[in-house]
Amino acid sequence: MKSIMIKGKAYIPVSERVNYFRNAETFKGWSIETLIIQMDQDCCIIKAVIKDQYGRIRAEGCCMENQKDGYINKTSHVENCETGAWGRALGCLGIGIDASVASYEEVDNAIKKQNNQPVDRVVF
Repeated sequence: MKSIMIKGKAYIPVSERVNYFRNAETFKGWSIETLIIQMDQDCCIIKAVIKDQYGRIRAEGCCMENQKDGYINKTSHVENCETGAWGRALGCLGIGIDASVASYEEVDNAIKKQNNQPVDRVVF
């Protein structure tokens, strides 16, 4: 999988994790389900659940996005939240965690928030 270096550590983008999951023979018949925990105009919390071919839960991941965080979130905070939840769930499953369960997008956005920079996440 392609990785992006941040402060000397390699992080895997969510798109790489999803592509691996969808194309790996190991995960044939598995699914990612999205559950909305909270959603309103300002904030969204989503949980992604990964199930195996027998319907057993194998991993979960949650994400929260605020509509006021960055340019893209002004119109797409729900989509970004879903993508983030997928990335965490896939990381908990062991996909793309060479350096961290956190995806490239999570780390990049966290650094920007710490430095009071606008947060931009590419919608997957």
